[in-house]
Amino acid sequence: MSSDIKHRIIFLGPPGSGKGTQADLLSKYFSIPHISTGAIFRETLENDKELGPKIKDILAAGNLVSDEMTVNIVEKRLQSDDCKNGFILDGFPRNIDQANSLASILEKMSLPLSYCISLQVPEEVLIERILGRASEGAGRSDDDEEIVKHRLQVYKNQTEPLCKFYNDLGNLVEINGLGEVLEVNKKILEKIQP
Repeated sequence: MSSDIKHRIIFLGPPGSGKGTQADLLSKYFSIPHISTGAIFRETLENDKELGPKIKDILAAGNLVSDEMTVNIVEKRLQSDDCKNGFILDGFPRNIDQANSLASILEKMSLPLSYCISLQVPEEVLIERILGRASEGAGRSDDDEEIVKHRLQVYKNQTEPLCKFYNDLGNLVEINGLGEVLEVNKKILEKIQP
């Protein structure tokens, strides 16, 4: 569609904000890859003989993949041919250290960041959405209200400070994430189209 525009976009938003759905729609619209860290980890587990077993051990022990390893995996992914015309990152960076690492990677590759899109959704709506997905069998099996609140608190503590980080850099675009999927998508496109 708009393949002459090279967008490099980060999506921020708490669990249940719809960022994966919106990232998918933009990926199709701009014909650029939607890179979710969850998907990269799964891909690495299957295809990377060196890193795959390490990640498998970390996850099997119930631990989070370290910032350093996550950054290495994302950097490797961004060097793929399909990222030449842009990409959408979803689930990375998760904290300020990862954001600084990403800034160094993009600088090294001479690829300036276009936008950091932050989806804003009230907490009670997020909880309702996540619990709704779980009851329909589409969410995570461990989604009860306490766990959901904990996940939202982790997001608030670790990832929300990135809004200020990207706002200070002049890349932040805040979007009201309430409404129908295509309605939210329209709001995003209106803000980021040249």
